[in-house]
Amino acid sequence: MSSELLQMVNEGYGYRNLNFGMGEDFLASAVIAFETGELYNSDIYRTLVGKQPDFENTRWQDEAIRFAEEFVKDKTGVPASSLYAFWLDTEVGVKTNYYDLDPKDGFTPCDPPVSEMVKVRIPPDSIIIADNDSGGVLFVSATPLSEAICSNKRYNNQDEESI
Repeated sequence: MSSELLQMVNEGYGYRNLNFGMGEDFLASAVIAFETGELYNSDIYRTLVGKQPDFENTRWQDEAIRFAEEFVKDKTGVPASSLYAFWLDTEVGVKTNYYDLDPKDGFTPCDPPVSEMVKVRIPPDSIIIADNDSGGVLFVSATPLSEAICSNKRYNNQDEESI
C-alpha cells in the first residue's frame, strides 16, 4: 500500500480535479475497460495480482479486464457494470501531478491546467482496484462521484479559496 493510499484511507477522503473526467459518474466496468484497453494502463492488474501482466501475450488487456471485473464481483457481490469508479489522490498529489504549477517550484505543469479541485469522501463500501502510488488510487463503490464530493477549492497562483 502506498503512503498516498494510507493517507487517504486514514483521513477518509481524497482529492481530484474536475478537468479529468469532468466530474462525471463513470461505471466501474467502463473505467476498467478504458484504463486497461484504451490507455494500456497496467495499474489495475498490477495492484490486484501483485505483478505486471505478461506484455508478450497480445491478449493481456482482455485477461486483465476480465480479472478486474471478476475481482469486483467477488468482493462486492455486484457486477462492475452496476458500480462506479473514480481516481483520487492526496491534495499534494493533485497539485503535483494534475495542476498547472510554476516549473520553477519543481512541479511539472500539466495540460489542461487545473483550476478547480474537489475534496471527495471515500464511501465506506469502497474497494481499491489500483494503487498508482503518487499517481492516485482507483476506488470502486456503489456511490457515484457526484454524491461523494464534499467541497470544491479553486487554486490561483498557489492561493486557494473554497467555492
